[in-house]
Amino acid sequence: MGCFCEHILDEQTVDGKTECGNEIEGMYDEYCLMHMNQYPCTKCNHTTTEHEDKSTQEREHCHKKGCKCKGYRGELQ
Repeated sequence: MGCFCEHILDEQTVDGKTECGNEIEGMYDEYCLMHMNQYPCTKCNHTTTEHEDKSTQEREHCHKKGCKCKGYRGELQ
């Protein structure tokens, strides 16, 4: 069973929804890919997908070329 993005939208949709509702692709993600990437790392300012092992989608060090950040710190509070 799929999980759905609960990111709160700035405006209600035409059908009255306030949450995104898109399916979440990554098994460890809290939001859909579009909304996950709105929350950059608080240390290096790169996005969450740049801090994931692409094969497992587990969070680890930043993969952006030249970045030495060792962990994702941008989780939502």
